[in-house]
Amino acid sequence: MLRMHKKVSIFVLILTLFTISILTGCDSGSSLSDADVVYKYSGAKSVGDFIDVSLNLSDTTYSYAIREGKDAGEEGSGTFRLIGTSGIGPYQIDGSNDRFVMLDDEILLLSDNEAAAGNKLITALKRSNVNYADEIETGNLSGKYHIATSLEGYVGTVTIPDAGDQSKVEIDFGINGLLSLPFSYEADFHAMKLVEETLNEGSFRHFGVFTSDYKIGVIDSYEYVSGDWVGDGMSILIKEGTYNLAEYEGRYSYLDVDGSDSYMTFELKENEGSLELWVGDEALAINLTDPDQNGRIDFSADLVDDVSGTEDWHLLLLPEQMMILVSDTLGTFGGGDGGLGIGVKIN
Repeated sequence: MLRMHKKVSIFVLILTLFTISILTGCDSGSSLSDADVVYKYSGAKSVGDFIDVSLNLSDTTYSYAIREGKDAGEEGSGTFRLIGTSGIGPYQIDGSNDRFVMLDDEILLLSDNEAAAGNKLITALKRSNVNYADEIETGNLSGKYHIATSLEGYVGTVTIPDAGDQSKVEIDFGINGLLSLPFSYEADFHAMKLVEETLNEGSFRHFGVFTSDYKIGVIDSYEYVSGDWVGDGMSILIKEGTYNLAEYEGRYSYLDVDGSDSYMTFELKENEGSLELWVGDEALAINLTDPDQNGRIDFSADLVDDVSGTEDWHLLLLPEQMMILVSDTLGTFGGGDGGLGIGVKIN
C-alpha cells in the first residue's frame, strides 16, 4: 500500500486502479445527471482480463462480463450508490468495499478489493465503434504516448505511425530493445490488436482502446503459456504534448493497484516553477518539475514505509484530465513489486 509521509502524519493514497481497462460508453454528449442513460465500457483488469461493463446512472445498477483471461465467462450485476458530492463520485458498490469514480462518460476507475495485491485496479474507457486501424492509417490516432505498466511499474513510450505510414506501432521501455508490432482492428472487442507472435510459447498479444479525443489509452496484454493466453497486466497511455506546470494544478481522486478500504484525494499546486503534492492541508516535501514540458516528471522520494530509503517515481500527467503515479522499485505496490496509481481530476 502506498503511504505518503509528512513530518507529523502518514497519508494513504488508496483509490485502487481499475481492474477493467476500457468500458464501453453510450451516446456522446450525455451527462451523468441524464435519466435512463446507460454507460458502456470495455477494458481490462490490471491482472490482464478483458471486461465489458455497463452502468445505469438512473436506477444505479451495473453489470459486467469478463471476455477473455483467467476468469473468462464470468458475469455479474448489482447496485451502487453515490458517496461523494458530484457525478464524478466516488461511488460504492453495495455489499462490498469496492469503489469507482467516473470522468463524464469517458473514463471509469474501479477498485476490486477481492483481487490479489497488485491486481486490484480496473481502468476503463468509453466503448468506441471506431475502427482504430483505419484511424491510424488516416493519421487521426497518430502520435507519441507515455506508457506505464500495472504489474511492474515500467515507463516508456508508444509511437503510433503518422498518416499513410504503414509501419508498425512501436513500444520502447528502454530495456530489451524496441518492439515494432503489426496492428489490426478487433471488432468483437472494439479494440486495436497488436501481436508480437502468434501461438508460440512466451509470445504476447495486446488489445488497446482510447478515449474519443485519443489522449488516453488502455492496453490489455496476454502471454501465450502452455497452450492458452494468460493475462499479463495492463498499461495506461497518456499522449505527449507541450504543457506548463500550472495546467497540472487541481484536486484528484486516486486509485491504485494495491487497493484499500479507505478513500482520499490529493492535490497538485504550482509554486515558483515547481509542483507541490498536497495531502490534506500540508504539502509533502517533494519538488516536481517537468523539464521537457511533455507531461512526464521523474523524482525520488520516500513514500512507502516498507521500502528502505527512497523510491524511484514517475508522474505522467494530462492537464485537466488525469495523472498516473508509477514506480518500478520493488515493494512500492502490492505483491512486492512495482505498479501504478491513477488520479482523475475532480476540480
